[in-house]
Amino acid sequence: MVMGESFFEVALPIPVDHPFTYEVPKELEPLAQIGKRVVVTVGRQLQMGYLVRAAPSKPSGPIKAIQKIIDGEPLFGSKDLDFYTRAARYYRFPLGEALKAVLPKAKRFPKEREGKVEKRSSPSLALTLEQEKILDELNPFLEGDRFAPFLLQGVTGSGKTEIYLRATEKILERGKSALVLVPEIALTPQLMEQFRARWGPLVFAYHSGMTAGARFETWMRAMGGVARVVLGTRSAVFVPLQNLGLIIVDEEHDPSYKQEEGFRYNGRDLAIWRSQLTPSLLILGSATPSVESRYRLGQKPWRSFEIRYRVGNRPMAEVSLIDLRNPQTHGPHYPPLSTPLSQAICETFERKEQTLLFLNRRGFSPTLFCEDCGDALECPACSVSLAYHRRESILKCHYCGSRIAIPNQCAQCRGALLPIGQGTERIEEDLKQLIPGIRIARIDRDAIVSRKVYSEIFEGFAHGKFDVLVGTQMITKGLDFPRLTLVGVLDADQSLHFPDFRAAERTFQLLTQVAGRSGRGEALGRVLIQTFSPDHYAIQAASRQDYSLFYEQELQMRQGLEYPPFSRLARLHFSGIREPKVASAAGECAQELQRWMARDKIEGQVELLGPAPALITRVAGRYRYQLVLKAIDRKPLEVVLNRLSQHLGDRPRQWGSCRFDMDIDPQSIL
Repeated sequence: MVMGESFFEVALPIPVDHPFTYEVPKELEPLAQIGKRVVVTVGRQLQMGYLVRAAPSKPSGPIKAIQKIIDGEPLFGSKDLDFYTRAARYYRFPLGEALKAVLPKAKRFPKEREGKVEKRSSPSLALTLEQEKILDELNPFLEGDRFAPFLLQGVTGSGKTEIYLRATEKILERGKSALVLVPEIALTPQLMEQFRARWGPLVFAYHSGMTAGARFETWMRAMGGVARVVLGTRSAVFVPLQNLGLIIVDEEHDPSYKQEEGFRYNGRDLAIWRSQLTPSLLILGSATPSVESRYRLGQKPWRSFEIRYRVGNRPMAEVSLIDLRNPQTHGPHYPPLSTPLSQAICETFERKEQTLLFLNRRGFSPTLFCEDCGDALECPACSVSLAYHRRESILKCHYCGSRIAIPNQCAQCRGALLPIGQGTERIEEDLKQLIPGIRIARIDRDAIVSRKVYSEIFEGFAHGKFDVLVGTQMITKGLDFPRLTLVGVLDADQSLHFPDFRAAERTFQLLTQVAGRSGRGEALGRVLIQTFSPDHYAIQAASRQDYSLFYEQELQMRQGLEYPPFSRLARLHFSGIREPKVASAAGECAQELQRWMARDKIEGQVELLGPAPALITRVAGRYRYQLVLKAIDRKPLEVVLNRLSQHLGDRPRQWGSCRFDMDIDPQSIL
């Protein structure tokens, strides 16, 4: 191997927050480009890394050589790298590890397809007056080349998708590309069908449900300018589309856009950054915008559009609250289905219409409970109860995945074990007893073992093969069934009383979104919400489908408590096998933070909450503690986080013997 005279910085997928410089051998110099993967030596081991920039000069000291360049073509360009670098820095994550998290894994992809725009003959829907007005106002921005962010707020069933399609059409006619983000994989098939009906081979999917090879193909088609429309989940925000002119974030409020492990980025927020860097037109769409997105409308250059009416002027579903505090609604035993909801299901079945029942809890019941001593069966590795799954005759932990055989009796007193509470499995069984012969489909993580199963249930319900669809959060959005006229929410309080500042917002969004599944055809829709808190403003606003009512009260609460959008948050996680060591590490970090804030004279500008155990203290055998930093102004928070990064040095994921993680702009502080 003949040594050359060029040097490259290589980002390695290890928890070290800086690249390493390597020499490029003479025979590899023509192949060395930013964005290619390479094989280098780290210690005595071979390690894959990423070429991120040419070194300006030969470093002092001995330099190792690059052993191999893996890729014939770069996986990303310099502008893409600027975006990735900014994201890694903001979320305080090593660049090499961030690149490993977002780049596809495969090495080969099929032969290139032609990238010519050829619109297919698909039926275009007639636009409503509201849609026409919005597109007329969007046109000047679709023809421009500057950052133009819009919030598109439209009631459920108002035709936001048609606006996405028409905007994409204009962008493609200008020779540009479009990125469309959705929060969950389950929402991609319907949307892909509509986009591919118009632009066929130019439209590519990108999400974790695809094979590594298919993801790599989409990535390289985008890098080569062949993919002109990419539709995917949060990770698609990193796909290197060329000449990007439009970014759409559908259901922008959804917490699924936030990655909760490893590289903890927010796909929606990165979409905003990418639109700024491109620059391009940005559309955030939702029937229930996040409080932060709605609050942005007071800042330039943000603008908003609102669609108040459904397509065809179909009325919104009629929403009624079932007050579970009233014994007349349920009798003495609190069955999962109240009397009014049971009656409504029977009436809907008799009319040969369809029902959707939402309960965000899978399994038969949340736990097995000893009727003598009151002991609940807990996961041996987590501080949570084991969920009872009757169909599989097993106990499962929904956090670590443990599966445990059902004991014959209580281990403490040998008493009988009884299921307490309800999950989707129990609702399915209760329905069969209520209406013999009723056809039921269930959608939750247990029932949906593959994309094929999901598609079969989805298609079956659409074609009337099922009378009732029971499910968890997976069924609350994106579904459009004309014969669905009744929606029942079995436990509206489940998310409302979580000790988290977003609890009311999550509840309002879930209830409004699931209510929007009803009455999308010719028949009037009904929604029945079972609740012990009918007077809470989030539930009242959802029952009236009144976003403004919710937003005004929620904003007032947030301002009084100085939570986002009136402050910025950072959550610091500590985890380890031994609880005393984890608690000690969190306490030691808190003392260091207070000392740094006093030294920098910003102790009054950054509030420190904790240290405290996480709500679920133990998961998969690891104890978890946390600190939360809160600041009105971003600058003093950055000062503290910079101090923290300097203190951690080359070990940004470690505090003593404990694992350490930073979560910037957390979606939850549980």
